[in-house]
Amino acid sequence: MPGSSNGIERNQAFVFGEVADGYERTRPSYPEALFDDVLEYCAKATPRILEIGAGTGKATVSLAKRGVAVVALEPSAEMAEIAKSNLADFDNAKVVEMTFEGWPEGGAPFDAIVAAQAWHWAEDGKYERAHRVLGPGGVLAAFWNRAVWPEHQLAMRAAVEGVYLELEPQLLDAPAAFPGLVPYGRERVCAAELEASPLFDSPTRAEYGRSTTYSLSSYIDLLGTQSMHRMLEPDRRGRLMAAIAGALETFGDSIDVEIETRLVMARRLP
Repeated sequence: MPGSSNGIERNQAFVFGEVADGYERTRPSYPEALFDDVLEYCAKATPRILEIGAGTGKATVSLAKRGVAVVALEPSAEMAEIAKSNLADFDNAKVVEMTFEGWPEGGAPFDAIVAAQAWHWAEDGKYERAHRVLGPGGVLAAFWNRAVWPEHQLAMRAAVEGVYLELEPQLLDAPAAFPGLVPYGRERVCAAELEASPLFDSPTRAEYGRSTTYSLSSYIDLLGTQSMHRMLEPDRRGRLMAAIAGALETFGDSIDVEIETRLVMARRLP
């Protein structure tokens, strides 16, 4: 199977670099209030933060502009390049082309580990590794965006679902099915894992809501950045995207998307 330019085998966790520009252009960022809450939870004026799966730096920029020191890990060369450009004005942020599993342990401990739309991609043993990388009382904060279908958009949802049923029905059971953002579930899994772990205290959870509007073409581009769609063969992916666009055209040339961001935080136990 083809690999990315940095030699990582092409699998679902590492396909985002194939559409790094589209990811930067179409993926939503995160509420500023979330970062205020994370830093308040850290209870340090300027915590030292390790970010996992930084992508193009959407969360990293929000942290860096608050003056904290951030080491942002991103395994995709293409994504890391954009993140470096976005963070060029911040001396307090450093992008490292690396996975969380590749980060060397034994250095100065971090005050917090942050994962924006990425903690589910970390491999087995991630809580044990996080415990070793964090200092006493250090914070693990993971959060995900999710789109919500309001009542007036249920007909639109049904139209999109019909396309999947016809062309790629297996994707209806995927963890990130339409409309293009991570669904409920991952934050619940994370909270349950932290609750059961002897390495972290009981998790704290928070939700943040907002809305944004996509043109039809930018919405299709957004869907094209999803890993489940990237894993389809190009011809199949093209047919699916064209069919979704055709189904959505009957509802207008733009789509209002309600976004919920769900945050899970917990402190490292001794």
